[in-house]
Order: sequence, then structure tokens, then C-alpha cells
Amino acid sequence: MLTKKGVCWLFCLMALLLVGLFCWAGGASEATTAEKVVRFGAPLSITGAWARQGETVKYGYEIWKDTANEKGGIDINGESYKIEIIYYDDKSDTITAVKLTEKLITEGIDFLLAPYGSGPTFAASTVSEKYKRPMIAGQSSSFSSFDRGYRYIFGIMVDTRYYQKPAFKLAASLGAKTVAIAYENMIWGIDTSKACIDHAINNELEVVFYDKFDSKAMDLSSILLNINNVKPDFLAVNSYLQQGALLARQMKDLGIDIPLVSFGYGPQEDVWRENTLDSGRYMISDTQFDATNTALKGRIIGTPADFAKKFSEKYGYIPGHGEANAAGCGVAFQLAMENAGSLEVEKVVEALHNLDEMTFAGRLAFDYNGSRMHGPQYAIQIQGDDYSKKPIIVYPPESAKAEVIYPAPKWKDR
Repeated sequence: MLTKKGVCWLFCLMALLLVGLFCWAGGASEATTAEKVVRFGAPLSITGAWARQGETVKYGYEIWKDTANEKGGIDINGESYKIEIIYYDDKSDTITAVKLTEKLITEGIDFLLAPYGSGPTFAASTVSEKYKRPMIAGQSSSFSSFDRGYRYIFGIMVDTRYYQKPAFKLAASLGAKTVAIAYENMIWGIDTSKACIDHAINNELEVVFYDKFDSKAMDLSSILLNINNVKPDFLAVNSYLQQGALLARQMKDLGIDIPLVSFGYGPQEDVWRENTLDSGRYMISDTQFDATNTALKGRIIGTPADFAKKFSEKYGYIPGHGEANAAGCGVAFQLAMENAGSLEVEKVVEALHNLDEMTFAGRLAFDYNGSRMHGPQYAIQIQGDDYSKKPIIVYPPESAKAEVIYPAPKWKDR
């Protein structure tokens, strides 16, 4: 018969056994249910001159991440890996972007989403190449970034060899005979304007003006007056947002009438239209994304319309090709990883080089140098008085949502 003291000892022993069993079971449960994670690193313009563009890029990354994670994550041979993205603020500074790229790699990040802009991506990709870590860029199209024999850099945007191509085709179809080409003196502007020479030749347009302007210029009236002297049928401008908006405003101020004006970059961005208002009306640009398209379809996000719906529900506006290309970076990584059945860096890189698959962002396939092949391209025009609305697709004819307004009304008649 147990004494009172023995009963007490037995009770304590049973309690200890139960606690131990609970801890063991709890530990086993935690070990078996812990999520597997793939971590991506992104140096991004969260503050600084490109903060607004960096924000939209982040939105694109987040839509991909959320969409994939809602479906279980990345499937590697039947095992699911959730997506995590580590963001560091490069402050819209190229040197900082380079340092943060190296920081992410040394902290153990194997897969990189490139910074915003051709210049920062060009510089940061030297680090990813050094460490043999793949980097996919959604906001860098300068061919110089891909023309160095690198193995670990890939681009979702069509590169600068194809920028303005739809606008030149449109101009020729409208009967234009001459073109003036003006560009901001930086890597993207230079590369895109070189391509415009080829577009002019291919569309039998005579180049009657070709010159650059400075990125820090506060007055572009001089180059505009020189352009006006040659009276081109078509003006192709290649610049970033600030200088492009300045040029558009000063065209109005000076009363310079050109039947068709196209910007390689600008009108598709809300901030550009906010800075130009009525002076940007009727101007043309490029885009790679049609938010109404239901024909292109991929297995991760679906169609462009599906992406636009999910995006607008979360962020309150219709996305453009910047946001779509950002999401496309993640889609490309996910497809490569799933096709490789591995997260080993070299197997993923090899799968990226071999990727050829339809997605919401169009057919994703990379050239030998990592640049994008087969990207969809449209010419868009700002029409109407509501500058918060995206420009409308006017070319090619089979994709057009409206007729192009041509020639643009003279300033005095607007």
C-alpha cells in the first residue's frame, strides 16, 4: 500500500512524464509542420528619386509572391516551398544598389530580383556574376546589360534593340517620311536611340535630326528649337521620366507642332502624365502589357486580365507593364525551379536558359545572353482629359482598342 509520501512521488513522476511527452510531441509537430521557404533578395528604390517606381515594382513582386503562396508555393518534386522576399532600400543610388546586392548574397540569398533601372542593374549584375548568383531584371532593358557574355543576368523587358519599334511601324503606316531622334545622355537613352536608327532604316524613314540632351538640364528649349527647324513628321524621344516630362511641357510652351511624338518611356507611367497633363496628350509610347488580354495564359498567374484584376483589388489601380514585368521576374524563377526540380543554383540557371513557356506576361524565353525574346509589344496613345487613365493601345491593328489620333492637333487648336 502506497504511503501518502509515495502517492505524492508517483503523482510528480506521472506529471513529469506527461510534460516530457507533450514537449516531445510538440517538438515533433513543430519539426514536421515547419514551412520550407525560398528566399529572394531585392535591392530596391524604396526612397530617393525613383521611390515611386520602386514601389510599383515591389507591388508586382508581391502579387507574384501572394499568388504563388496561395497555391502552396513553389513545387519542387512534390515538396512545397513558400516564397519570402527580402527588400533592402538602395535609396535610388547605383553604388548603394551594388553594395546591397553583395550584402544579400553574403547573407545567404541565392536568387536576386534586380534593382530598378538600367544603370543600377548593369552595375549590380557584375556582383551577381562574380558570385554566380542569378539575377532577373524586370526594369532594365538596356542591351548593354546583356552584351557582356554574362551567364547569370536575365531580363523580362524586351531590350533596347526593340524599344520604339511599334511606334516606328505606326509612323510609317501613317505616311511619315522623316524622323527626329532625341535622347537623354545615359545608358538607356543611348542604347534605345541606336536602335531607333535601325527602326528608321527598316521603315524607310529619313533621320533628319539625331542629338542628345543632359540628364540634369533644366531647359530643353535649345534642342527643341533645333528639332523644329527640320520640321520632322515624327519625333522619337528616349529619356527617363523627369526629362521626358520637361520636354513635353516645353513643346507646348514653345508651340512646337509635330504630327506624331513618341517616348520610349514615360506616357505609360502615372507620374509622367501627372507632370505633363494636357501637354502630354496625343503622345505615344511603348508597352508590353495589355490589361484586358485574356488570350495569353500561364499556369501560375493566369491571363493578363487575371493579373490586372488581382492587382487592382489589392492596390487600387490598373497595372502597367512595369508592375507586370516585375511579377514576371518571379514567374520566371518559379517556372525554372519547378522545371529543374531543384533549388540548386546551377540547375536553376540552366533551366532559365532553357525556359520557353507561355505566361500572363507573354511567352517567356531568353536569348543566349539572357535578354528577353518574344515579348509582346504595343504602341499606346494618351487620349482624353482624364490623365489618371492609362494610355490606350492604338497599334498593331489586331490589338488596337482605339484609332490613333493623327496628326496631333496643333497647340493653338487644342
